[in-house]
Amino acid sequence: MRVNSSLLTSRAFPTIFGKPKEILGVNLGYFCHVNCLNCPANAESKRTQRMNYCSLAQLLAFNARLLSSRRSAS
Repeated sequence: MRVNSSLLTSRAFPTIFGKPKEILGVNLGYFCHVNCLNCPANAESKRTQRMNYCSLAQLLAFNARLLSSRRSAS
C-alpha cells in the first residue's frame, strides 16, 4: 500500500456541500464470518483488526456532539 500521509498534511480538506447527513457508517473491524468475493472492506474470518476502545469512545463522543448540535438547531 502506498503511503499517502504527506498528501493529507500538505492540503486542506475540501468543504463538503449538500444535505445534512442522516447516517454515520463506521467500520468496526475487518473480522467477518462471511467471505464475500466482492467485499469492499476485504473482511474475512482470518483477519483480526478491530476498533479499539479509545477509538470507539472518540466515535461515541463525536456522535453525541453531532446529535446535540442537531437538536439545538431544530
